[in-house]
Amino acid sequence: MEVGGSNPPISTNLFMAPFNCFAFVDVSYLDNFAAVACIISSSTKPWPALRSYTAILENICHYEPGNFYKRELPCILDVFKKIEEHVSTIFVDAYVWLPDGRPGLGARLYYTLNERIAVVGIAKNGFMASNESGVVKCIFRGSSRRPLFISAAGVSLEEAAKTVSRLPGPFRIPLPMQAAHTLSRQILTSETPIKRGLYGRKG
Repeated sequence: MEVGGSNPPISTNLFMAPFNCFAFVDVSYLDNFAAVACIISSSTKPWPALRSYTAILENICHYEPGNFYKRELPCILDVFKKIEEHVSTIFVDAYVWLPDGRPGLGARLYYTLNERIAVVGIAKNGFMASNESGVVKCIFRGSSRRPLFISAAGVSLEEAAKTVSRLPGPFRIPLPMQAAHTLSRQILTSETPIKRGLYGRKG
């Protein structure tokens, strides 16, 4: 699959459709296990959550610098197969496009899903790279002085940044994304999934 280094065509009609849902995805890791959680919310009222989906994966890829997608993309796709709702936008704790214009996890997810679903990246850490390509926008939420780094595919960067700014929660991390992170950690650290052997791609 060839992935370009510039923003893909903008398609905001799916993103704005009121009957569509948002999906907030987070993955946690422990040894060779990964736990992925997906929080589904209404696109017009993103909290409280409508539903959640989870999965545990074993024998995941080791982390490769510059190739984070090889580790996390299979996890996201695994849980996404279970989703029954009509999702218009996926929010990931990662970059869609890196600050230098290279494709990140989000861009590869966007193309893997045949450009049918917008992907918005909410990254917590900034890269030591220039942003001349204009594919990343910094925003501040709540009273935090630490920015979030927003990137997007399938929706304009400006609209994605506005949407993340409006997501519920008084703190830096939007409430639905924090809920996905908490759920993935709870699954991974609970005794049931690993000790009872319920980890072969089970939800």
